[in-house]
Amino acid sequence: MRVREGLKEVIVVRSGGELIRFDGSTRWGCYHTWNFDLNEPDTIEWIDAIPDRACVWDIGANIGAFALYAALRRQAQVLAFEPAGSTFALLNRNIELNGVSNQVTGYCVAFAGETRLDVLNMAGTGAGLSMHGFGTEWDQFGKKIETQYQQGAIGYSVDEFVERFSPRLPTHIKIDVDGIEADILRGGFKTFSRPTVRSMIVEVQGEQNSVRIQEIFALMREMGFTPRDKAAPEYRNVVFDK
Repeated sequence: MRVREGLKEVIVVRSGGELIRFDGSTRWGCYHTWNFDLNEPDTIEWIDAIPDRACVWDIGANIGAFALYAALRRQAQVLAFEPAGSTFALLNRNIELNGVSNQVTGYCVAFAGETRLDVLNMAGTGAGLSMHGFGTEWDQFGKKIETQYQQGAIGYSVDEFVERFSPRLPTHIKIDVDGIEADILRGGFKTFSRPTVRSMIVEVQGEQNSVRIQEIFALMREMGFTPRDKAAPEYRNVVFDK
């Protein structure tokens, strides 16, 4: 077992002039690592443009690729939220490998429309795997999740999380949760409406005329945000500015 632990590969990726280290011991962890610059170039561009030492909330952080990039590239303080247990462990390992525990803090909680205990319907338990649903069996494309495991999880509304724990408040927010973005926006309406929140990047995959996506845009407008046009049609996120 000592030999096995010692042989774990560390993958080093260069992006934006920064070297980022990732634990390469899992299939999906490697996938996110090797495709770091390719999967979501719009998120990279968004992080590149935020001011130094911003406070970023990464909601749906997965293995922490973008949280680490924000910390190393922009010297940001990052709160990274990831409810899947195995992925959360890998997120923390990656924080450790990069020596940024003073900048990036992970929390194994979900955000939702209201605070409650529920289950995370998981397409699989592999560290770094996505397409899970907290309290729902449906993904962002309106397809039923092929649930392989139901993990117990606690979900907070963002507003109650802020009221109860008084965390550092965000100036910039990333939301990528594979389907319940609108629920999270409703549950964080008061927090997200604060004038100190300057920009948000939200995943809007799926049918653009669907009720779910139209609700996202409506909620963002109510909170005082204006959407940017996508730089490319294949981009999966929309940036909103206040």
